Amino acid sequence: MSQQLAQQFIDALHALEENKDLETLVAQYASDAELTNVNLPEPMRGTEGVRKFWSDYRSLFSEIRSDFSRVIVQGDEAALEWTGRGKFAASGEQFEYGGVSMLSFKDGKVASHRGYYDQQALTERVQV
Repeated sequence: MSQQLAQQFIDALHALEENKDLETLVAQYASDAELTNVNLPEPMRGTEGVRKFWSDYRSLFSEIRSDFSRVIVQGDEAALEWTGRGKFAASGEQFEYGGVSMLSFKDGKVASHRGYYDQQALTERVQV
């Protein structure tokens, strides 16, 4: 089941990246989900926190594509290894950075999302 949920998450993220379809990605999360990454001072919580995070994230880029090189699923958890490539909205500068997203699922939704990525490659140019 979690393999299917991980793929649904990947597909929804691609819909955000390609078509700016925010709501399909937000719908992957539980209403009380917690989303955090290495650059957030505190977790984003609930549907509105998730929506704000992904809206802010997408607005940073004129182009973005995440390529997933490895998906490991065990029980109700998934580890997604990825590389993001694209162009910054403000400068048009191209970028590439890699990371891992750790997802925990509950009742068919993402309950917890922890992101780890190469901060230096991205945050030297912009705060995420």
